[in-house]
Amino acid sequence: MTQLLGTVRIGQLTGTTDLDRPEPGRRWPLLVDAEQQPLLTDTGRWGAIGLDLGSNTEHAGRLYIFFGDVSTGQSGIPVNADLVAWVDETEVLRHGGHLALGWNFVLPFEPTEQQGQREWRFCGKCGSLFYNGYPDFKGGCHRGGAHEAIGWRFVVPARETGA
Repeated sequence: MTQLLGTVRIGQLTGTTDLDRPEPGRRWPLLVDAEQQPLLTDTGRWGAIGLDLGSNTEHAGRLYIFFGDVSTGQSGIPVNADLVAWVDETEVLRHGGHLALGWNFVLPFEPTEQQGQREWRFCGKCGSLFYNGYPDFKGGCHRGGAHEAIGWRFVVPARETGA
């Protein structure tokens, strides 16, 4: 006997903005789903403006997703319309990650004359930017244990306020 156990909506895996269509009411300017949650992946950066979720399979610690019938905005039969993606994440971000809006900032990195808080680094396990200025505390990494500093040393610009 088949029994429905239930489903939980995690979030929309793929999507993009829709600014190129001239049709009224068809514009979708933000990277959000229909519930206004951030999209997990912006496929527009690769020229894929519409994806039908196809099949997935797990192999060697990766989840492979085989997309079918990708809309690319090209006339006729689109080139490279059958995409394949893979992830090695074991946890899915619920309802998207972060939605970047507003200004674009540039972080200076050492060596620099810029005044500010030094020792900001990227974590080699999770990709987060974290403060690496304490020798005995690196913060908690969501991939387990403490953050592992890699790459450049960034400086968060700041100036003394006298407070």
